[in-house]
Amino acid sequence: MSIPGNLMASVLWYYSREQIETDPASVSPPIADKELFASRHIDVVPLDTIEEIIFVITFNEFARYMAENKIDALPRAERPREDDEIWSRGEVGYPRRSLLPCEDTPIELVSSSFPFY
Repeated sequence: MSIPGNLMASVLWYYSREQIETDPASVSPPIADKELFASRHIDVVPLDTIEEIIFVITFNEFARYMAENKIDALPRAERPREDDEIWSRGEVGYPRRSLLPCEDTPIELVSSSFPFY
């Protein structure tokens, strides 16, 4: 029940491989460690009950995030020059850039998603 004056948020639920009823070993391709499954379960909850916000991004965005973090973890002298990279970093012209985690976002708060209906 909503209390007047409380801020509310719509929450889309995601499930880890341990929480789904399918045997993860029987799924092909295999379920990755950081992969979540989107459900159709949506709740409206008070904002003060939300403990943590995570980033759930597409597999391709997750792969790019991980690659960029690995590059950024290298000593500056060992990092490839951006001019030499096969793909651009996506800072410019990528419409979903504002929805992606910042480069200093802890990896524990970033997962990829697969629709699971």
